[in-house]
Amino acid sequence: MSYYYNDKLNFLENIFGKKIKIKDKNSIIIGDKEYSTANDIIIMNESQSNNNFNTVASFGEEWNTFSQITSEHFHEFDLYFNQIDFNTLDNKILCDFGCGIGRWSKILSTKVNYKYLILVDLSDSINVARQYFYENDNVIFIKCDLDKLKFIENCIDFFYCLGVLHHFPNKYPTAISKIHHSCKTGLIYLYYDLKNRS
Repeated sequence: MSYYYNDKLNFLENIFGKKIKIKDKNSIIIGDKEYSTANDIIIMNESQSNNNFNTVASFGEEWNTFSQITSEHFHEFDLYFNQIDFNTLDNKILCDFGCGIGRWSKILSTKVNYKYLILVDLSDSINVARQYFYENDNVIFIKCDLDKLKFIENCIDFFYCLGVLHHFPNKYPTAISKIHHSCKTGLIYLYYDLKNRS
Protein backbone atom coordinates (compact mmCIF):
# COMPACT_ATOMS: atom_id res chain seq x y z
CA MET A 1 0.00 0.00 0.00
CA SER A 2 1.37 3.38 -1.01
CA TYR A 3 0.88 6.01 1.65
CA TYR A 4 2.03 9.62 1.75
CA TYR A 5 4.02 9.25 5.01
CA ASN A 6 5.69 5.90 4.21
CA ASP A 7 8.96 7.60 3.24
CA LYS A 8 8.70 10.32 5.91
CA LEU A 9 8.75 8.20 9.06
CA ASN A 10 12.33 9.14 10.01
CA PHE A 11 11.52 12.82 9.66
CA LEU A 12 8.36 12.47 11.73
CA GLU A 13 10.34 10.67 14.43
CA ASN A 14 12.87 13.52 14.40
CA ILE A 15 10.22 16.19 15.05
CA PHE A 16 8.08 14.23 17.52
CA GLY A 17 10.92 12.40 19.28
CA LYS A 18 8.87 9.21 19.30
CA LYS A 19 8.63 6.01 17.32
CA ILE A 20 6.19 6.36 14.43
CA LYS A 21 4.17 3.53 12.93
CA ILE A 22 1.62 3.60 10.17
CA LYS A 23 -1.36 1.52 11.17
CA ASP A 24 -3.25 1.93 7.90
CA LYS A 25 -4.13 4.63 5.38
CA ASN A 26 -6.40 6.32 7.93
CA SER A 27 -4.29 6.26 11.08
CA ILE A 28 -0.77 6.77 12.36
CA ILE A 29 0.74 5.89 15.74
CA ILE A 30 3.06 8.43 17.37
CA GLY A 31 4.69 6.90 20.42
CA ASP A 32 1.85 5.03 22.07
CA LYS A 33 -0.99 7.25 20.81
CA GLU A 34 -3.00 6.68 17.66
CA TYR A 35 -4.14 9.59 15.49
CA SER A 36 -6.40 9.52 12.49
CA THR A 37 -5.28 10.82 9.11
CA ALA A 38 -7.41 12.16 6.28
CA ASN A 39 -6.24 13.57 2.97
CA ASP A 40 -2.62 13.15 4.23
CA ILE A 41 -3.36 15.38 7.24
CA ILE A 42 -2.39 14.05 10.67
CA ILE A 43 -5.30 14.96 12.93
CA MET A 44 -4.05 15.65 16.46
CA ASN A 45 -6.80 17.97 17.66
CA GLU A 46 -8.32 17.28 21.04
CA SER A 47 -11.26 18.81 22.89
CA GLN A 48 -11.37 22.61 22.92
CA SER A 49 -13.18 25.29 24.87
CA ASN A 50 -16.35 26.71 23.31
CA ASN A 51 -14.65 30.09 22.74
CA ASN A 52 -11.75 28.48 20.95
CA PHE A 53 -14.06 26.17 18.99
CA ASN A 54 -16.11 29.11 17.69
CA THR A 55 -12.99 30.97 16.58
CA VAL A 56 -11.52 27.91 14.87
CA ALA A 57 -14.81 27.05 13.15
CA SER A 58 -15.26 30.60 11.86
CA PHE A 59 -11.74 30.66 10.40
CA GLY A 60 -12.29 27.27 8.80
CA GLU A 61 -15.42 28.60 7.09
CA GLU A 62 -13.77 31.88 6.10
CA TRP A 63 -10.70 30.30 4.51
CA ASN A 64 -12.74 27.67 2.70
CA THR A 65 -14.87 30.49 1.24
CA PHE A 66 -11.94 32.80 0.43
CA SER A 67 -9.44 30.15 -0.59
CA GLN A 68 -7.64 31.91 -3.42
CA ILE A 69 -4.16 33.37 -3.08
CA THR A 70 -4.38 36.89 -4.47
CA SER A 71 -1.94 39.59 -5.57
CA GLU A 72 -2.66 41.33 -2.25
CA HIS A 73 -1.25 38.29 -0.44
CA PHE A 74 2.00 38.61 -2.42
CA HIS A 75 2.24 42.27 -1.39
CA GLU A 76 1.62 41.39 2.28
CA PHE A 77 4.18 38.59 2.05
CA ASP A 78 6.84 41.07 0.89
CA LEU A 79 6.10 43.26 3.91
CA TYR A 80 6.22 40.37 6.40
CA PHE A 81 9.38 38.76 5.05
CA ASN A 82 11.27 41.91 4.01
CA GLN A 83 14.11 41.28 6.50
CA ILE A 84 14.56 37.59 5.72
CA ASP A 85 17.44 36.39 3.54
CA PHE A 86 15.74 33.57 1.64
CA ASN A 87 19.11 31.97 0.82
CA THR A 88 19.51 31.10 4.51
CA LEU A 89 16.31 29.01 4.37
CA ASP A 90 17.39 26.69 1.54
CA ASN A 91 17.54 23.03 2.60
CA LYS A 92 16.11 23.92 6.03
CA ILE A 93 13.12 22.64 7.99
CA LEU A 94 10.42 25.32 8.06
CA CYS A 95 7.13 25.45 9.95
CA ASP A 96 4.04 27.58 9.37
CA PHE A 97 2.20 27.70 12.72
CA GLY A 98 -1.44 28.57 12.11
CA CYS A 99 -1.05 28.13 8.36
CA GLY A 100 -4.69 28.66 7.36
CA ILE A 101 -4.88 27.90 3.64
CA GLY A 102 -1.07 27.92 3.44
CA ARG A 103 -0.84 31.16 1.48
CA TRP A 104 2.39 32.40 3.06
CA SER A 105 4.02 28.99 2.66
CA LYS A 106 2.91 28.68 -0.95
CA ILE A 107 4.45 32.05 -1.78
CA LEU A 108 7.59 31.21 0.21
CA SER A 109 7.92 27.96 -1.75
CA THR A 110 8.51 30.01 -4.91
CA LYS A 111 11.57 31.59 -3.26
CA VAL A 112 13.07 28.82 -1.11
CA ASN A 113 14.10 25.19 -1.72
CA TYR A 114 13.27 23.93 1.78
CA LYS A 115 14.14 20.45 3.01
CA TYR A 116 10.78 19.99 4.74
CA LEU A 117 7.84 22.27 5.36
CA ILE A 118 5.45 21.61 8.24
CA LEU A 119 1.98 23.16 8.04
CA VAL A 120 0.02 23.29 11.31
CA ASP A 121 -3.52 24.56 11.79
CA LEU A 122 -6.50 23.55 13.91
CA SER A 123 -9.17 24.71 11.49
CA ASP A 124 -10.52 22.92 8.43
CA SER A 125 -8.63 25.43 6.28
CA ILE A 126 -5.70 23.01 6.40
CA ASN A 127 -7.62 20.98 3.82
CA VAL A 128 -7.23 23.90 1.41
CA ALA A 129 -3.51 24.06 2.27
CA ARG A 130 -3.24 20.38 1.36
CA GLN A 131 -4.68 21.14 -2.08
CA TYR A 132 -2.12 23.88 -2.66
CA PHE A 133 0.75 21.45 -1.99
CA TYR A 134 -0.38 18.33 -3.84
CA GLU A 135 2.63 18.54 -6.16
CA ASN A 136 5.07 18.60 -3.22
CA ASP A 137 6.34 15.49 -1.47
CA ASN A 138 8.22 17.19 1.37
CA VAL A 139 5.35 18.84 3.23
CA ILE A 140 3.87 17.61 6.52
CA PHE A 141 0.26 18.48 7.35
CA ILE A 142 -0.87 18.55 10.99
CA LYS A 143 -4.29 19.54 12.30
CA CYS A 144 -3.51 20.52 15.87
CA ASP A 145 -4.11 23.14 18.54
CA LEU A 146 -0.91 25.19 18.81
CA ASP A 147 -1.29 25.16 22.59
CA LYS A 148 -0.87 21.37 22.47
CA LEU A 149 2.10 21.00 20.15
CA LYS A 150 4.22 17.91 20.73
CA PHE A 151 7.41 18.75 18.81
CA ILE A 152 10.82 18.14 20.37
CA GLU A 153 13.25 20.93 21.18
CA ASN A 154 14.94 22.75 18.29
CA CYS A 155 13.62 20.38 15.61
CA ILE A 156 12.73 23.26 13.27
CA ASP A 157 15.18 25.69 11.66
CA PHE A 158 12.79 28.57 10.97
CA PHE A 159 9.13 29.25 11.76
CA TYR A 160 6.50 31.83 10.99
CA CYS A 161 3.26 32.49 12.82
CA LEU A 162 1.50 35.38 11.12
CA GLY A 163 -1.71 36.87 12.47
CA VAL A 164 -2.53 33.90 14.72
CA LEU A 165 -1.64 34.26 18.39
CA HIS A 166 -3.83 37.30 19.11
CA HIS A 167 -6.89 35.11 18.48
CA PHE A 168 -6.12 32.86 21.45
CA PRO A 169 -8.51 33.30 24.40
CA ASN A 170 -5.71 33.21 27.01
CA LYS A 171 -3.62 36.30 27.73
CA TYR A 172 -0.39 34.25 27.55
CA PRO A 173 -0.99 31.40 25.10
CA THR A 174 0.93 28.21 25.84
CA ALA A 175 1.57 28.17 22.09
CA ILE A 176 4.28 30.82 22.48
CA SER A 177 6.41 28.56 24.68
CA LYS A 178 5.62 25.53 22.51
CA ILE A 179 6.77 27.35 19.38
CA HIS A 180 9.89 28.67 21.14
CA HIS A 181 10.66 25.15 22.38
CA SER A 182 10.63 23.71 18.85
CA CYS A 183 12.41 26.62 17.13
CA LYS A 184 14.31 29.70 18.29
CA THR A 185 14.30 31.65 15.01
CA GLY A 186 11.28 32.93 13.14
CA LEU A 187 8.60 35.54 12.59
CA ILE A 188 5.57 36.29 14.75
CA TYR A 189 3.11 39.01 13.75
CA LEU A 190 0.22 40.11 15.96
CA TYR A 191 -2.62 42.21 14.57
CA TYR A 192 -3.49 43.69 17.93
CA ASP A 193 -3.37 46.89 19.92
CA LEU A 194 -1.09 45.76 22.72
CA LYS A 195 -2.30 48.61 24.97
CA ASN A 196 -5.43 46.53 25.52
CA ARG A 197 -3.46 43.80 27.23
CA SER A 198 -1.55 43.97 30.49
